[in-house]
Amino acid sequence: PAYPGLDFTVELVKLDVYGQVITSDSSSVVRVSAVANVSRDGDASDGDGNDYSALVSGGTTATLSRGRALLTVKVMPFYSLIARDPPQTKTLGPALIVAQGTDALDRTVEMTSVVHEVALPSGTAVCPAGFVLSTYSSGDAGSNNASGASAGACQRCSTGTYSVDPLSG
Repeated sequence: PAYPGLDFTVELVKLDVYGQVITSDSSSVVRVSAVANVSRDGDASDGDGNDYSALVSGGTTATLSRGRALLTVKVMPFYSLIARDPPQTKTLGPALIVAQGTDALDRTVEMTSVVHEVALPSGTAVCPAGFVLSTYSSGDAGSNNASGASAGACQRCSTGTYSVDPLSG
């Protein structure tokens, strides 16, 4: 699984209709982004009726090399619940990502991957040891979505400190 706000690697592979890697492509540019969920009430964060259950950041764009690309990205899910007793977390929805790009070998072809759900832990194991879950206030750019949920990320405890509450956000 990936941890909220911490780097993880995504491998993109360009395949032909037979499932073989197209090694002749070392120039197509691909990007990874969050997938929008259609908002129930039409009040959306991007103005188009779409709401997101996660933010994606980091190295979200890459050029294929022999039909492959490795990207290091971060996913920050929006949390609708962070409770301490009993310890639990609930994301607004699944963290969904998709890869897209224009085929450099045939500029008329738009490449799009299937949608993937990023597996995120929950409860007190939401962050690895030595980290705590922090949420971002509504004053932080892009930190809240249309539903009012806050984005969260695991933050490393400062040297010489610790937290007995992994959900200190």
